[in-house]
Amino acid sequence: MLHDVCQLHGEISPGSTIVEDLGERSLRLVGDPKLLSQVFDNLLSNAIKYSPGGGLAKITSRGEDGRLVVTVEDNGIGIPPG
Repeated sequence: MLHDVCQLHGEISPGSTIVEDLGERSLRLVGDPKLLSQVFDNLLSNAIKYSPGGGLAKITSRGEDGRLVVTVEDNGIGIPPG
């Protein structure tokens, strides 16, 4: 699912760079596939949208203590503390 979201945004935003570090592809995610896809789609879309010049967005997944940890990183302005 994460790879598919990255592929879609690569096609939608050809000027951006999306780096996938998806670790073990056999890791499983339990939940509603449509809602989870929408969450990751929104996160990646915002990472691209708010990065300078479409910039670099990185999505990483890894197993940790029996859980799947997914991070989305960018070089954008960020969210102010508060």
